[in-house]
Amino acid sequence: MTQEILNRLLIDRSLGALAPDVTALLDGYLEREPDHSEVAGEIEESVRLAKLALRSGPAIQLPPLKLLPLRERPPAERRPRRAWWPAELAAALVLGIGLGFLAFRPGEPARVKVETAAATVPIETVDSGSSNAFWSVQRLARMEPKTASTRGPRVTWKSFLQNSQANN
Repeated sequence: MTQEILNRLLIDRSLGALAPDVTALLDGYLEREPDHSEVAGEIEESVRLAKLALRSGPAIQLPPLKLLPLRERPPAERRPRRAWWPAELAAALVLGIGLGFLAFRPGEPARVKVETAAATVPIETVDSGSSNAFWSVQRLARMEPKTASTRGPRVTWKSFLQNSQANN
């Protein structure tokens, strides 16, 4: 019998979860193996202390919960009506569209001046519609795949304890 199985049986016996014939067999085994009876005594004592610690004490009576009364809502005919909510929604829409046009104005590409000690050199940006632009579809189509694997992507977990570089 392994120590793990014996520990589980001893815990079950101390909790009273074993059948009487299994308890008799376990007691016979512990009589033959006196070194394991020491472990059984430790487990019995641990379970006894756990039961003592978890014993429920006297119930405490709590005072009743004091609730604040809520104001009553006025009936529907006395509530003020908000008839101007469509105007608020339209104003928010117009404001959003206007700010969007201001922020993203179509026009000439932006030019950035880089000042050095020798001279000022203007740097031209590439038009986003050209095939050389960074986010263009043509550039994406020209790129080669970075993986030569035919398998799909997979996730590999490297534990902190397994990482030899982190343990140094």
